[in-house]
This record gives sequence, C-alpha cells and structure tokens, in this order.
Amino acid sequence: MSINRFLTISGVLPFLIILVLSLFKIYPNLFDYKFMIFTYSAIIISFISGSHWGIVIDVPDRKRIKIESNIITLIAWLCVLVDSIHTLIVLIFCFIYLQYIDIRLKKQVYVGAEFDINKHYYQSRLVATLFVVIILFIFYLTSLGL
Repeated sequence: MSINRFLTISGVLPFLIILVLSLFKIYPNLFDYKFMIFTYSAIIISFISGSHWGIVIDVPDRKRIKIESNIITLIAWLCVLVDSIHTLIVLIFCFIYLQYIDIRLKKQVYVGAEFDINKHYYQSRLVATLFVVIILFIFYLTSLGL
C-alpha cells in the first residue's frame, strides 16, 4: 500500500473514533462529539477542496472547479458555526459533492485539461468518502435518538 493511499484511508479513523466514543458515551463530559465531528469534517473538506484546487491551479480557464471548491469549504466552515445536528446532512452532501468533482476530474469532463487524477488516489478517495458518509449518517441518526 502506498503512503498516499494509507494516509487517505487513515484520514477516516478520526471519524470512526468519534463515532465509537459517542455511541458508547466514552468520556461524555470531556468531549463534545458533535463539535469534534463538525470541525474534523470541515478540516477534511477544506483539505480535499484544496487538493482539487491544486490539481487545476495551472490549467487555464478552469474557474468553475476553483469556485466550487471554495464554496464547499465555506459551507463546511459555516456548518461548524451552526449549532444544529442537522448540519451533518449538509456536511454529508459536501463530501458527496467533492466526490462528484473527483468523478468529473477522473472522466476529464474539463475537455482539453492538462491533468489527470491518479487511479490510486481516486480509488482511495472513493472508499474513504463512502466510509465517511456512512459514519456521518450513523452519527446523525444516533444523535436524533434513532
């Protein structure tokens, strides 16, 4: 396993740890699980958005992906500021939209682009996104008492 794949997949671990802590109510007075999951989500969304930005930074006339990635980052940041468990749904859609950007980049929807997403990066991100979305959805449901 490459270091890039390892780091991508290991980025899921904090989500899983936060979920386990909240499910089993481990140190509930010490940790604010909702704040932890919101902030870590915002950090990872910002990181992924930055990687998208980096992929197309030198490609002329690729403003759309740069604007999309900045908007997604701002939405994630606003989710941290809103004290509602329902903002988890917004964060889930942010992760799904970032995956949609990956799919477009992989299919090179941006015709004439001078870039390509590494196959292993794409596969790792797809798996990581799937796990993160499932974890966030479970966190959401358990926070609602379901």
